[in-house]
Amino acid sequence: MINKSKITVGNNLKYIRTIYKISVKEFATFLEMSENNFHKIERNEIGLSFMHASKIADLIGISLDVLIKDDAINLAHHINEKGDEIIKQNWETIKSKLKNAPL
Repeated sequence: MINKSKITVGNNLKYIRTIYKISVKEFATFLEMSENNFHKIERNEIGLSFMHASKIADLIGISLDVLIKDDAINLAHHINEKGDEIIKQNWETIKSKLKNAPL
């Protein structure tokens, strides 16, 4: 369950992963980082770089300040404004690219 009383990037990432059923492995691969570091970001043990935050904001179609400053409830509102279907299509495209990427 997401802690809605505290606004954190980690909580927001977990929320995004949950609603779009994105695994830690998939998200870490998308961000080109280790799963361990992604877990640390979700647990708010380490920060999210500007580059990674930008990639996530672009994926979802929100501004950086929404990703960083808003809580999960406000984040959901911004995501819904952009259109759930568009975000799912973006993620399916990314998944397809990840599958075809050389290891």
